[in-house]
Amino acid sequence: MVGLNSETVSWSLKNILISLLPFIVGATLRIFYFGEFSFKIFSPSELAFSMAILFIIVFQSVSLIDDSNLKLSLSVLVQIGIFISLALFACSLILKIHLETELITQFNSFEELSKTNPERICELIQERNSDSFHAILNRVNWGSIIIATISIPTIIGMKIKYKLN
Repeated sequence: MVGLNSETVSWSLKNILISLLPFIVGATLRIFYFGEFSFKIFSPSELAFSMAILFIIVFQSVSLIDDSNLKLSLSVLVQIGIFISLALFACSLILKIHLETELITQFNSFEELSKTNPERICELIQERNSDSFHAILNRVNWGSIIIATISIPTIIGMKIKYKLN
């Protein structure tokens, strides 16, 4: 690999691993909790937050570039990355809070229905599974994964091409 020297590797490990710590720690805790390694251990909201941290670290490195036009261009791109990552993080949290609140409300109604009309419980479960908030949360989660998949190699490429510190 051209351009991938020990300085680039150490910079990438230091900056990327540090910024991904919330994501890594959360996944590790869920591995212990669930007792298995599967897709459900990954939290896209933690990934979006980690990506915002990474963009902030890169913003600091970009601010040290001498060429003012290049610094301005890269700063704008990195700020867009920060904004998108934080927006995905906020949307994910708000949707999760909404869904958890709805779950508590439905649980209370299930409890009441189990005493009066148990047949209605199945209908309510189907309604909950077709909730549009689940679809929106799924899109936000995929957005976080796509941003991380594109951003990490791009940031490493920026480090190589522009010799970021």
